[in-house]
Amino acid sequence: MKKGIILLLGILISLNFAFEMRTGPAKSVVKVLQRDWVRADKGYWRGKKENDIVYYRLDADGRVYWSADAKTWSQLASATWMDYDGKWYKVHNNLFFMSDDSGKTWGSVPGAAWRGGDGRWYKFDDHWNVWVEK
Repeated sequence: MKKGIILLLGILISLNFAFEMRTGPAKSVVKVLQRDWVRADKGYWRGKKENDIVYYRLDADGRVYWSADAKTWSQLASATWMDYDGKWYKVHNNLFFMSDDSGKTWGSVPGAAWRGGDGRWYKFDDHWNVWVEK
């Protein structure tokens, strides 16, 4: 019985070495995504509201405003907006949050960037200025 187990282990180890020599060691591929940003000249971004494209902007205190035409603005009491993929975002107590379950739970925004209703990537700086991907 012992000889059988030792023989089996020897075969498995030999097969493993033969396979590794033929295919080479596994390689990890790490892709780093680097974006080039420019400050949004108008200070707003596009979002979605009931499948329509609307415009959003923040004031210096982090309050969210929306507009259908980017001319007449109204403050949003909920301070939330929807991105291209249907995720919700909000600014609360000077912090930026995201929800992917229609606002039931909120978490921090990875990379502090989101995809606007127009499919472009946006982000805020420390002073709530809006930046857009080139």
